[in-house]
Amino acid sequence: MNAQPLNRDNIATILQANRFGRPVQYYTVIASTNDELKKIAAQDTPAGAMVITDYQSAGKGRLGRSWEAPPNSSLLFSLLLRPDWGIDQLNWPMMIAGLAIADAIELVTGVAVRLKWPNDVVVCADDGTWRKVAGILLESLWHGDQLTGVVVGMGINVNISAEQMPAGMTPPTSLLVAGGQPVDRLALLAEVLTQMEKRLISAEAGHSPQPAWIKRLITIGQAVRVTGGTTTITGVAEACDEQGQLLVRNSDGILHKIAAGDVTLRQS
Repeated sequence: MNAQPLNRDNIATILQANRFGRPVQYYTVIASTNDELKKIAAQDTPAGAMVITDYQSAGKGRLGRSWEAPPNSSLLFSLLLRPDWGIDQLNWPMMIAGLAIADAIELVTGVAVRLKWPNDVVVCADDGTWRKVAGILLESLWHGDQLTGVVVGMGINVNISAEQMPAGMTPPTSLLVAGGQPVDRLALLAEVLTQMEKRLISAEAGHSPQPAWIKRLITIGQAVRVTGGTTTITGVAEACDEQGQLLVRNSDGILHKIAAGDVTLRQS
């Protein structure tokens, strides 16, 4: 089932958050909301700008992978942040976005969700497997060695039927499949923005999102296989540090700090 298309007017009616969606650019079809927002950000656009679409023809996830959803079915949007944070806090926007999406989904739909390191929002299917319902793509903007902004891209599978489900490294699902009923995309968008605002204000006051983020992670305490490039590390995921790195201890007792990679949960 696909919902009705979004438009500038109905999006404007739900922008309750003080920071986000000002300005907002809506496209029926666009190659990538992240790429478009990066162009806009280069023109000194203020923090809070949003690009949103009903269909991405060249949507992307981490490591250059594609992200595709049927037209009018999902929430595909990017937000511009201009945080005044240090290098150790570069992954805070990822944590904030993951928490905001998780909180919003549970408030609007009642579907219980967790987070999978580093950037997936997942639900537990009837067969006990974790399935991806949303993903986040973080892209930092630099002028020399100075951070000038962060583009946070979000893709949430909302009203996609099981037959329409795209392929993915983590088996995908949608809120329609997980909850058994269609979801109001505008209501969900409004709640995500509200939760983003709440989490961002807390972070700007000096409160790290890391503790809440770790509590949501299914990865901690699990036997994992982490693949990045040509390197594969197996072991137990013991924790995540303040920078968002996954700490994995292998069978030799060596603790590895992993900044990026694909994580597969393994049977202990």
